[in-house]
Amino acid sequence: MRKKLILLIIALALVVGFAPPFQGVQRFTTIVAQKLTVSTSATIQDATITNVTLAGTVTSSGPVVGSAGGSFSPNIVVAAPTAIATATPVVYINNAGAHNALVVAKNATPNFTVGNAGAVTGQVLQYATSGQRQFCATNTITDTVSYTSTVTAVTTPVYTWCSMGAITGDAEKCAASHATGSVTVIVRNSNATPAANAAGAAVTWCVVGTP
Repeated sequence: MRKKLILLIIALALVVGFAPPFQGVQRFTTIVAQKLTVSTSATIQDATITNVTLAGTVTSSGPVVGSAGGSFSPNIVVAAPTAIATATPVVYINNAGAHNALVVAKNATPNFTVGNAGAVTGQVLQYATSGQRQFCATNTITDTVSYTSTVTAVTTPVYTWCSMGAITGDAEKCAASHATGSVTVIVRNSNATPAANAAGAAVTWCVVGTP
């Protein structure tokens, strides 16, 4: 009996002695109601972990889904790999419910919100119709110049405006008008019957509409 016990101890010593050293967390099949602390890096596959503390880099072979929200401190950084497809967004928010798609808040008070219908609320340019854009430029204009949608990237203009930095007798006023796919800016002098200015005048003009 004693001889068998000695042989068993020797066998166990050999197993322990030749076992490969622990290389970190490689694979979890099921971890429920446990806490995982990572100090360097880990690859997690097929895992159910309810409490995770991360101090390094974690990669996952599949999607990471959270059903109870998440909290990151002090901040969260998202960086796309260089091999990501061109058509794949770095951050993708798919809102299938009635909640807002994005809220940025200070002290729990929202100051920028993207609603579930795409409406943006915040200190930004906002138009009555969603999906519009504004294009502005400054050009030296004599008489009449037209800018097409290839310049403005506004296919259907809704309204335009213009402003001159300096008003002279030769360049007293500007006007901007729009048609489908184009914007026309004119500069006129101060004659009783206004005519085109003789020298170019710097005009800043903008157009708002649908791209």
